[in-house]
Amino acid sequence: GLKKVVLMFESDQKFAADGAEIFKKAAGDNGITIARTIPYKTADVDFSAFVTQAKGETPDAILASGLAGTASKVLIEVGKQFPQGLRVIGSNGFNSPAVIAAAGAAAPNMIVGTAWNKASNDKTNADFVKAFKEKYGSDPDQFATQAYTAMIVLADAMKRSGNATDKAALKKALEATKDFATPLGAFSFTPEHDVKQPVFVMTVKDGQFVPFN
Repeated sequence: GLKKVVLMFESDQKFAADGAEIFKKAAGDNGITIARTIPYKTADVDFSAFVTQAKGETPDAILASGLAGTASKVLIEVGKQFPQGLRVIGSNGFNSPAVIAAAGAAAPNMIVGTAWNKASNDKTNADFVKAFKEKYGSDPDQFATQAYTAMIVLADAMKRSGNATDKAALKKALEATKDFATPLGAFSFTPEHDVKQPVFVMTVKDGQFVPFN
């Protein structure tokens, strides 16, 4: 039921600036008005003025595109100025346990789209999370999971190719990847070479990412 939002973004990071453009298009496609766009920079420490500007627009939510380092600062300040709670719909940079840890009590305001659900009971995912934690002493984030998935997809294609040094054979094997079991879920490539896999919308509860209902 969003009608009016404010967009905040990390203007000196291309990843975040590109994310802001995606937010703008999605808002327009869904009839949502962006009442104000507020840029900030990676080096900014005090986010009170930025969030005060957002508050002045009485938004239904804040769209925020930034890297993990600034994501928690946005969430913390929103938590201070909106004690009753206000949804912060974050970009991919918000997909990190480090953001949850840094944002603390303000983290549950976050909603973020993600390629991975750590809480999935799928065996491939559960085995990966367990092995990662045993090896590194902490839970993996989405980016570690995607990197691992890329390597096992490639390794599987190399085995199926019959000759991993033959570029054409390897390309054909990669293109034939279909419903391969990964921590991300069943993984395939489309005829256009795009990834086909489950996607999730997550929020935070009890210090963990959980599916948003």
